[in-house]
Amino acid sequence: PKDSSAEVTSDGLLGGKYLALSPGGDATMLQPGGLITVTQSSISIEQLLGKFIFSAGNLASSVGSGKSGDGGQGDGSASSPGGTPAPARSP
Repeated sequence: PKDSSAEVTSDGLLGGKYLALSPGGDATMLQPGGLITVTQSSISIEQLLGKFIFSAGNLASSVGSGKSGDGGQGDGSASSPGGTPAPARSP
């Protein structure tokens, strides 16, 4: 079908990559030489681990910088992981 999609995916954690085609529901068929417009590339395990390590490093830095010698109480303010202020809590 004309609205089919293609995705580069891997065969397991360390397996090779292949092109997975998913047929759409359109009644019109893709013509020879036609283009599949809905595509998605794969995320490599290296990219995934890099993002995880970077996020964990940022979290450790945030937690470590919150210790100000006041018994771990901080200054009473809080931030969400994205760096924006967290909503205030009722006592």
